[in-house]
Amino acid sequence: MTTTAPSSATGALPVRRPSRPLPLVSGIAYSLSWLVGLFVFSSTTEVRSSGTQILRTYTGHQGTVVLQYVLTEGLPAVFLAVVTWSLARAISERATTSRRLVLAGGLVAAAVSLVQLALGLWLSVGLVSDRDAGAAGAIFRSINRLDGVKMLLIAVIALVATRAIRRRYVRLPNWLAYVAAALAVTITLSAIGYLALDNTFAMAAWVSLPCLLVFVTGTGIALSRRTAHRR
Repeated sequence: MTTTAPSSATGALPVRRPSRPLPLVSGIAYSLSWLVGLFVFSSTTEVRSSGTQILRTYTGHQGTVVLQYVLTEGLPAVFLAVVTWSLARAISERATTSRRLVLAGGLVAAAVSLVQLALGLWLSVGLVSDRDAGAAGAIFRSINRLDGVKMLLIAVIALVATRAIRRRYVRLPNWLAYVAAALAVTITLSAIGYLALDNTFAMAAWVSLPCLLVFVTGTGIALSRRTAHRR
């Protein structure tokens, strides 16, 4: 609840508006969901696994694989949408294009992630149970290529965020601009690997993922603090 106070001319304290915890909670939950998801089942940047390899790896672990897809594709999609929506709102109205790019990029990336979730559930529950190696391999490759698309969308968000912070279109810590720049470079490299199914480039994900987690969580926290201290 917003409180009112006499103006500073009377010597009273300035008005302090309440914080909005949504970007804060979403930013932290994004990283937590990802980290738990990486540990519940084996994780790899191998993008050219055959259908037979997928069946061998997933058989007997379908429940765990489903949980991993929920934690790395489903929940993060929602949290990413919230943080990017909050970031777009925080960018100055003078930078309309930047606001639209961040908002559109975040929402489309979230939608792609939900498609990956659906395909992952089909793969782990349906195709593995049916022992359909051909379809399993095709779906696994499709999920990886969609990952590449999502990575490029996040790269655009990171580039726009870097520019917005440097030009003071949004009041966020300067260190986030450096994180965003590093994210843009590394996640573009990993996107090439996932789109082309190239294991060498895909290994860049081991660098881009930490950058992504720091960027999303740091942005969520900073946006919440910015709202809390707005006068």
